[in-house]
Amino acid sequence: NIDPSTVNDIEKILKRFNRDEGTTILIVSHNLAQARRISDHIVLLNHGKVVESGPCEKFFSAPEKEESRRFIAQEIIT
Repeated sequence: NIDPSTVNDIEKILKRFNRDEGTTILIVSHNLAQARRISDHIVLLNHGKVVESGPCEKFFSAPEKEESRRFIAQEIIT
């Protein structure tokens, strides 16, 4: 648990580092708002298997898999 101001600062640092250094940064999160803010690419895993992988905006606006749609709607994937 980090306060929102610190989260914002960390996200800015990560985005700047990614942009300036051209590196790939892997972040594991259940926080969909944060994932949408800072990701270029999303990989949704369920029980260690890839459910869907693709560009961030496409994942949130037009997910291909039903499991992805349910997860975005905050339903539990089983």
